[in-house]
Amino acid sequence: MINDPADRRWGYNGPDGGMAPRDDKTIWLGKATRFTTRAAGANRWDVGTAIPIGEALKAGEKLLVAIAARTESAATEDGKALVGIRIQTNAPPYDGFGDAAFKVGPSWQLIRVPLTVAQDMAADQATVALQFAGAVQAVDIGPVYLFRVE
Repeated sequence: MINDPADRRWGYNGPDGGMAPRDDKTIWLGKATRFTTRAAGANRWDVGTAIPIGEALKAGEKLLVAIAARTESAATEDGKALVGIRIQTNAPPYDGFGDAAFKVGPSWQLIRVPLTVAQDMAADQATVALQFAGAVQAVDIGPVYLFRVE
């Protein structure tokens, strides 16, 4: 594992959303953060968070991001929240890779996203960016785990 899933010092962006820490005994480590989006954005990154990655990343490495998540509410056709994900730098122009999206149901689930590092990133430069502006929604994010895999 190359991050600390108990570290909840996450960044936040987005004027049309909110971020609220929550105690939740139904999820591992007992902590979650609820992200709300009041208006869908022109871009899914208009509301988001940045979860720090402490270690350096090397191009070609294989990663697995595992995210505990659940939907509180979502104005989507199926009622599931839509969350974007990518690995990016923590400073403009936010270069990155691995753009993907996933749906989240109403019960806690562990979403797994495999990625291949596309560019070198120095220690403390990279983040796991989660994006919530794809719909009006409220989604809880529990622990986020980042692993190097073979």
